[in-house]
Amino acid sequence: MAGTVKLQPVYGALVAIIGYGPFFIALSLFDIIGAIILWVLIKDPEKHHPKITEQPLAAHP
Repeated sequence: MAGTVKLQPVYGALVAIIGYGPFFIALSLFDIIGAIILWVLIKDPEKHHPKITEQPLAAHP
């Protein structure tokens, strides 16, 4: 909550300088960039969950 209170004047000044249109375009671009970063980091779920094989595991003595 304190971070929000501190950033509100920054957002207000930025909107006063560049306007609402470019401000919301920049916000939407940040969302797209974040989604791309998550997509790259997550990549292939098969690497994290290998398929089950039909062969039983070797018994340990």
